[in-house]
Formats: sequence, C-alpha cells, structure tokens
Amino acid sequence: MSFLKTYISTPLLVLLIVIMTTTGTCLAAPQPQSPMEVIQSAYNELITVLNDPAYQGEAAKEKRRQKITELAKRIFDFRKISLLALGKNVRKFTKAEFNEFSEIFSQLLENSYIAKIETYKDAKVKFDKERLLTPRKAIVETIVTYNNKEIPITYRLYKKGDTWRGYDVLVEGISLIKNYRTQFNELMSREKPADVIKLVKRKLEEQSDIQASKEQKQG
Repeated sequence: MSFLKTYISTPLLVLLIVIMTTTGTCLAAPQPQSPMEVIQSAYNELITVLNDPAYQGEAAKEKRRQKITELAKRIFDFRKISLLALGKNVRKFTKAEFNEFSEIFSQLLENSYIAKIETYKDAKVKFDKERLLTPRKAIVETIVTYNNKEIPITYRLYKKGDTWRGYDVLVEGISLIKNYRTQFNELMSREKPADVIKLVKRKLEEQSDIQASKEQKQG
C-alpha cells in the first residue's frame, strides 16, 4: 500500500482547506457561528486570500502559504485528526511519541494541501445542508463542481467550547479519517510507534525534495 497518498494527491484537497480557514478576526467579539456558517465564511476567506494581488505570484508564494497555514492551524484540529487517524493504535504510543507524531503528521497534511490548493482555486461550492447529529457534533453537506464534474463533499465538525471545528471530510462518501486509519492499522500491525514516526518524517523529507525540484524547474 502506498502510504498516505489517497487523498493527498486529489484535486479535491482544495475542499479540505475550506473547513480550515474560517475568519474569527473581527475586532468586536464575534457571535458563535453555526456549522454551515463556519464552512461558508471559511470558503469566502480562502477565495479572498487566493485572489488578493498581495498574495499572488511567485514573489508572494511564501507569504501566501504562511497565511493559509496560519488560518488552518487556527481552525482545523490537527491533533484530533491525528488521534482519530491512529484510532486504537494511539494506546501503543507514549505521550511524547504521540505529541511528536501529531506534530509531523499535521505538517505532512499542511504541506500537501498547500502544494495543491493554489491550482484548484476555481472549484465552485454549493452549500447544501447542515445537520446536527448531537448538540456538539454536526455535518455540513456541499456539492463541489470541478472540471464540470459535481462531487458531494461532507464535512464533520465538533463543538469545542463555542467554536465548531472540522475533523473529517467525506468525498463521495469516503472518509478521510478512515482512509488514514486503515493505512495506520496496517503499519502498526508490523511496526512500532518509533518506526511510524520515522516513516512520516521520511515522507516529509520526500515532500521537501519534490517541492524543491518543482521550484527549480519553474525557475
């Protein structure tokens, strides 16, 4: 099995960032947003950043990526997605090992969507339905049009304090979390936590090498 590639390579990664980029920067204390409002405001801010002349072009690339990463870290619960991706295997990790895993796995995700998102900013999103599963869990259903194809995207959110935060995305009914968990289950059946951490670190190094190679060709 090719480790951690199924969703990272898809154009629909642009929709993953939608749930990671809600605003929350008003001077006045903001009113709590509904799950649907979180998704809608996130999409609007993302499009604003991608289309802002101050963030366009090769010269502004680092500034643009830093902004997107900042927004993502503020909203998306990377620690929770790391926990859910490991599932029951998290019991095999010490606290220090899990902290390290969460940090590098989050970086792997961040690098992946940043590398893709600039290409797919023209995807169109229809915000369809919001449904509360419990007082603290909700889903938001959207329909994404990209390259003349409509694809259903469902976001799973949970309420942390007064804020709704995203922790999973379903693309045509397939869960991002379950996809990762399947891969980690296979890895953990034969590897120790320290080995899994090394593997994720190696993937990060490969990402850096690939990105450097692309930038060199473009330059």
